[in-house]
Amino acid sequence: MTVTRAFNPGAPVAEKTRTRILCTARRLGYVPNALARGLAGGRTGTVGIVWGMGGTPSAATFIQGLSLCWQRRGYLVYPVESLSDPVHTCNLLREFAARRVDAVVLQDTPNGLSATPAAVALLKGFRAVVVCSAEKLPVEFDVIHQDRTAGVKDAVTHFFQSGRRRIAYAQSSPWETNRVKTAAFLKTLAKNGVSGGDKRIIAVPAPGLPDDFVSALNQYASGKRRFALDALLCSCDEGALAALGWLRRRGLRVPADVALCGTNAEPWGAHVAPPLASLARHDEQVGALIEELLVSRLETPDAPPRRHYVPFEFIRRESAG
Repeated sequence: MTVTRAFNPGAPVAEKTRTRILCTARRLGYVPNALARGLAGGRTGTVGIVWGMGGTPSAATFIQGLSLCWQRRGYLVYPVESLSDPVHTCNLLREFAARRVDAVVLQDTPNGLSATPAAVALLKGFRAVVVCSAEKLPVEFDVIHQDRTAGVKDAVTHFFQSGRRRIAYAQSSPWETNRVKTAAFLKTLAKNGVSGGDKRIIAVPAPGLPDDFVSALNQYASGKRRFALDALLCSCDEGALAALGWLRRRGLRVPADVALCGTNAEPWGAHVAPPLASLARHDEQVGALIEELLVSRLETPDAPPRRHYVPFEFIRRESAG
């Protein structure tokens, strides 16, 4: 029992005894079998993360930080790509179940868990679950609602308040979460008396890299005598940076002629000229909440589900006017 506890960072064992056991284990090349502990009904010391890691670097950076957090706690972490596909997500959860994973962090997408009872049923088999979702979910898990629409509404409202009327949204259409933001964009246009909002959507082809934004802007501007926009919101900061260069090459000034805002609030955005306005995801806050929720859920698995609200925030900088 003492040997088992020595390999568990949170178990009650004298530090001198733990050090002696770990040194002996290293000398003998002994590694505890986490799966064997799971078969015996104990914890396996593993955490599974199901997340969409495509697109911009911000997702991969977030998952790296989350993985390191749990590795420091002595857990083995399985970060896997969700592909934003409910069927694929179900297959991953079945694999986690077979490996007796202790805890699962799941990034949900619109029409994901809310339309996939099989995934909800699979999640109920894990000791601890945290779901990060772009929508409010009526599920029996700890949920972090990352409201992507709040920042969009605030950015577009700022454009209107500063006298802009010809506002467009360049977004990478394949991503489901961008469709949620698009709906918020169109709703805010309509609220401010702008009709025909669909014509203000600049669809950026997959995979939504800077060159894809340039191609989309070229197509949008083709055949027009002049660029008919005075404000542009982009679905990522990399796209906004590409748009900044594209506008300058056409002799347009940011923000004097066209106000500009990105998304994800990458750290470098504050250092470009002009400093780039953006929508902040508050990933550090989300990561801290995930850690807090999982730790407490592993200790008290029968506690009532908890809900946290983390809205995207419009970070106003010079590019937005």
